[in-house]
Amino acid sequence: MKLHKPFNYNLENNGDLFEQAYWQFFIKDRFPNYEKFWLKYVVPLTNRPDNVHFKTDAELEKINKSRTNICIAQLNYSILLHLGRCFRIKTILESDPYQQYDLLLEGIARLVGAQDNALELLERFKNPNDYKPFEEKEGKRARDKLYDKNKGGFPLQHIRDYRNNLLHGRMFPSIIDGTKLCLPEIGKEGLYLDWRLTTNSSLSREEHKKNFIPVLRILEKAWDETIDYLNNAWVNL
Repeated sequence: MKLHKPFNYNLENNGDLFEQAYWQFFIKDRFPNYEKFWLKYVVPLTNRPDNVHFKTDAELEKINKSRTNICIAQLNYSILLHLGRCFRIKTILESDPYQQYDLLLEGIARLVGAQDNALELLERFKNPNDYKPFEEKEGKRARDKLYDKNKGGFPLQHIRDYRNNLLHGRMFPSIIDGTKLCLPEIGKEGLYLDWRLTTNSSLSREEHKKNFIPVLRILEKAWDETIDYLNNAWVNL
């Protein structure tokens, strides 16, 4: 079998179905370092040019790789799938207001999922021998290694907090602008635990409305911060 060197591949032509699609949608312009990582650390672990699947443990050993490398490669792909779902959610958020809350919740949760996978990947990549592959408790231990309470917690902690408040807290108050659902922007949600501040009978409603923005804008801002963080974090891998 003729072996193809990794540098002969690219996502546009040699990625899987999702990678080829997302290359056009956002990888090329917003997350180009995903392809660089994929080329260097994922392609050699696969059976290309025969297929895109990963090698067996015995085959990995022949190229001085291990299950740890597979674990890291799978985290990288998991990040992409979270981002991909969030991207699709952004394209349908101009629907009726009854769906927009749930779509925002999933979109923000997907971004935090991408962030969690990124934190684990970065720590496992830095200290590959410190964590067993394919054990969730080890993944949590790797993620927690990057938590710094003196710097406000995890990177992008404010997005994580917003997810927690959306999912675990009381429902956010909302304002309907035409067909657009508007919620408190990220970082302002804690100001509106008392819903009466935004009701039509509130004397200060107009003042508070400036802190409410369409859910699409909320998700877009969180998306921009997350994908910029990822692309920058992947630079030196």
